[in-house]
Amino acid sequence: PVRSIGLITSVGSAAYHDFIKIIGERWSGLDIRVKDVQVQGEASEKQIIDALDFFNTSPDSVDVIVIIRGGGSAEDLSAFYEEHLVRSVASSRIPTLVAIGHEIDISLAELVADVRCSTPTHAAETLTPDKKDILSELGRTSSQMINLIATYRDLSFQQLFDDKKILNERIYLIFDNETKYLNDSKNLLTVLNPLDILKRGYAIVRKNHKFIASEQIKIGDGLVIETYSNNIDVTVNNLRQKEDKL
Repeated sequence: PVRSIGLITSVGSAAYHDFIKIIGERWSGLDIRVKDVQVQGEASEKQIIDALDFFNTSPDSVDVIVIIRGGGSAEDLSAFYEEHLVRSVASSRIPTLVAIGHEIDISLAELVADVRCSTPTHAAETLTPDKKDILSELGRTSSQMINLIATYRDLSFQQLFDDKKILNERIYLIFDNETKYLNDSKNLLTVLNPLDILKRGYAIVRKNHKFIASEQIKIGDGLVIETYSNNIDVTVNNLRQKEDKL
């Protein structure tokens, strides 16, 4: 499961308290680092972008960046449609999860995030397993193992050989169920792992330690191109307009 979260929200909001409450109930002990920002109004866009930059450039990195707020009018949610904020979410080096508003509210910031959740509560549930379910499953597994051991003990020597295949199949079934849960957790982490994106040959471009969109690059700019295995310092000598775009 995720071990550290960079949370961007207003700490005075109901969304913040709902998120923290659900996390505590489902999987307490996570490292949650909060950047308190305005989530509506003129100052909100810059504050959210600055918070994204903070987590992306911090040497003590988090596993995922989460942006949440409750529902509201179109005007209340307008910051999450602004181009600069949307680009910042899309270019984040750290995987992003965005949950803005209610089920019917879908902002541009959510559409470009790595994972979109319908509500802050849904975001908390997506990031964490439910410890009650895990404890219950462990209890069932423990009971099954105890029953299997008791069955093994009570079998006669001849029965032990006759029923060995059945016993093995039951044990493998238990472990297969546990393996499936672990693989599901691993797949979630893989989705949120930026290194996998770089392994596929993609790269991240920065200028002055900040992520930059292609439209902002100018001739003469000094850039750093981050690949999976290298940081490449380059200077832009020429810009050519692509004729064909996918």
